Amino acid sequence: MKTRLPQLLSAVLLFVASAPAIAHACPMCFAGGEQNQEAFLFGSIFLMVVPVLSLGGLGFWAYRRIKAIDDGIIRPDTDAPATPQNSSGNGVVLPMAPRR
Repeated sequence: MKTRLPQLLSAVLLFVASAPAIAHACPMCFAGGEQNQEAFLFGSIFLMVVPVLSLGGLGFWAYRRIKAIDDGIIRPDTDAPATPQNSSGNGVVLPMAPRR
């Protein structure tokens, strides 16, 4: 059975050889001029900051939710406060152990 290493190597070399042409495919980014450079810079910063803030917000929400469940403020299955009065059969309200 022949190996496909030469074919794979040829495909990788072809891709690497065409990479500079692919990278410069956007005429607005590399057209020159101060305004285009600033737009490219601010666009890049925006694209880096938004995912970090999104993941940070999701992590903060999860941290606060886990902390509220551990403290007995909310029940794990709903957002309702953990009191016997509003237990509608969705789950059993159990006393929570104090945090250490």
